[in-house]
Amino acid sequence: MGKRKGLIIGAIAVLLLAVACKVADAYLSYPIQPDMANLTEHISKFYNRGRKTEVSPYIALYDSVNIGDKTYCLMEIGEDLDFGSVALEKSVFGRYRIARMSYGGGHFRDGIIESGGKKYFLFAGRDITARICKATALIGGERYELYTPEQKDHFLLCTEISDQAQEKHVDRSEITFYDKNNRDITDQYNLSGGGI
Repeated sequence: MGKRKGLIIGAIAVLLLAVACKVADAYLSYPIQPDMANLTEHISKFYNRGRKTEVSPYIALYDSVNIGDKTYCLMEIGEDLDFGSVALEKSVFGRYRIARMSYGGGHFRDGIIESGGKKYFLFAGRDITARICKATALIGGERYELYTPEQKDHFLLCTEISDQAQEKHVDRSEITFYDKNNRDITDQYNLSGGGI
């Protein structure tokens, strides 16, 4: 009886230790706090990976969008104010880690994201004149409309699209911008940029 009780206590102790290790690993693997208060610190660390000399880059965060267990945050980074995004994965404990980061020149970024069997079109813009009120995009033969809230100068928009769409990015020549009077103002913008 005593030996059996000792084995049970030992097994419970091993199980508790395994759970504690798993929780600690999840905590350390997802270093960004649930409120993202330390996000810029971790973006800076990610930005400096592989650099011989670390820099303290300028980082400005703008809109964010949640899709499934990922959060996409719009940002500017570095002395050249490169425009980009950071994709965060969320743990079961509500903490985050950086899954990927992309940035570069240009004023627009886009991507088609799959999550939970659905597809979403993400479109980000840096419009210093804040004139873009609506953007339309042709994806897989269907036209989608995205509206910028309050004519913001930085925006990250998201809409669900057909799961039949095969594209990963949108042909920029198929994007149209409209102002508050619903006038086409696309020709006033350089549509350069990259992916999300």
